[in-house]
Amino acid sequence: MAEARPPPLLSAAAIWRVADLLRGGMEPAEYGPVILVFTMLRRLELSRARPARWLDAVARAPDPLACLDRLTNRLPGVVRDIISQLEVMPLARRLARADLLGGLAAHFTALDLSPARHGTEAMARLFEELVHHFADTRRTGAHFTPPEVTDLMVDLVFAPDGPGARHNLYDPAAGTGALLGRAADRLRQRGITVDLFGQEISHRACALCRADMLLRGRAPGQIVCGDTLAHDGHAGRRFARMLSNPPFGLDWRHIRAAIQAEHAQGHAGRFAPGLPRVADGSMLFMLHLVAHMRSPRAGGARIGVVTHGAALTGGSADSGESAIRRYLVEHDLIDAVIALPADMFVNTGIATYVWILDNNRPAARRGTVRLVDATGLWQRALSGGGKNGAR
Repeated sequence: MAEARPPPLLSAAAIWRVADLLRGGMEPAEYGPVILVFTMLRRLELSRARPARWLDAVARAPDPLACLDRLTNRLPGVVRDIISQLEVMPLARRLARADLLGGLAAHFTALDLSPARHGTEAMARLFEELVHHFADTRRTGAHFTPPEVTDLMVDLVFAPDGPGARHNLYDPAAGTGALLGRAADRLRQRGITVDLFGQEISHRACALCRADMLLRGRAPGQIVCGDTLAHDGHAGRRFARMLSNPPFGLDWRHIRAAIQAEHAQGHAGRFAPGLPRVADGSMLFMLHLVAHMRSPRAGGARIGVVTHGAALTGGSADSGESAIRRYLVEHDLIDAVIALPADMFVNTGIATYVWILDNNRPAARRGTVRLVDATGLWQRALSGGGKNGAR
């Protein structure tokens, strides 16, 4: 008999029940951060060899805020850093002023959110529901990577690898760590070991990613906080395998000076081939990934990256986008481009693609690009937020 699949981390209905506790004491835009913070605190306390009861103590304390402050100060430094990034205490102070802190702690104490029961994918699904219910990210270009897309990229990027292989795996737009975590889980089933590296611009998402690394027994410090395009947190490091779903339609005018200065460095920088329009810098991530490829002499590198349609067709013949595509073709880096089914990503219905880049392809495949139309290879599946899934 197949083992029953664990229930969702927090269903839409459960999220709204938490929101009911917060209504009147906080603004609706703050519900998501509060829920993420307390979910992670609950996961952290349940991840210990002997599960802690931090939130239960907070719920029962005459002064919940003072109790939470004492408890967090006793935690290991790496955990305190994560809690600081999540802005736990500022949120807790606001909750305490509204007399909500104890009740919220009691609510989460009753939830079994242990990592053993709810893994990285479940955490990512929670983030997706929070995005859908509490935030409007349609203009940010940030989109949760469906697990089916992650699995496809993992299988294609690691196709040359067999049991016993070991690689460093890097994601320059790591988000909450869902893509890295799911990739590591899938590869472990194949006997492949990966050490995880990443960078994330959102401090809250970076903290959640670091927390997940901590829960997995990995090094949280290998996830760098900051703007990858403006400040490369892994400069000088080369990777054998990379996976990423960078923001679509990223406006980079706020870091234009830094990008143009690095472009002027030529091949000493990451952006020598060309610069796309400032209204859409997603192809800058493509160049960033290429710059981090391990050299063919050292065994080469493979990349899986999600793009929108503009990466294929955007820009005129003399545009930066066209120059970037020409560079990739002339250097024989494009192994395959796969057109994905429509409506796979929350808050966007635009066409999406997976590019597989490789700088050390077998001789039989050099000088060719495989174009795969997978738009019809799907089955409808329901998921959180009313999104249509494809499997």
